[in-house]
Amino acid sequence: MTAALPLRTRTTPLKRAVGRLAGSSNARASGRCSGTGRSRARNLNMAVDWTAVTQAAAQLRGVEEATSYGRPALKVKSKLIACTGRTDDHFVLMLDVERVALLMEMEPNLFFQTPHYVGWPSVLVRYEALPADELAPLLAEAWARRVPSAKR
Repeated sequence: MTAALPLRTRTTPLKRAVGRLAGSSNARASGRCSGTGRSRARNLNMAVDWTAVTQAAAQLRGVEEATSYGRPALKVKSKLIACTGRTDDHFVLMLDVERVALLMEMEPNLFFQTPHYVGWPSVLVRYEALPADELAPLLAEAWARRVPSAKR
């Protein structure tokens, strides 16, 4: 009889891509270095909503709560990085057009665009499909796109 092999933490393509862009190692991006694992399990069960987005963005230097076309938004030096969507099930994240295409291809249930956003550097992110531990790296990526490298 063969012994059962231990289960490994599965690294999704999104975690690998976000981890590389955030400058973390593959182990950190996959969650294998998260200490006891308790906080990671708790983070995965947390519901992501606009409040969670604003709390995560508060950790980034220079981010201010503002409005964009009358809706709550997050800006850095008057440049939009995220805002609420037209419905309560998603938010808008400002990223490079190439990055948007990659994310939508890798995780279509999480990232999408409506015809209004096609061709623009923005992607819609579904709250319920977004693991809480992937929120901060995505916001950091949007933030880094708007802040000059000398000020990071």
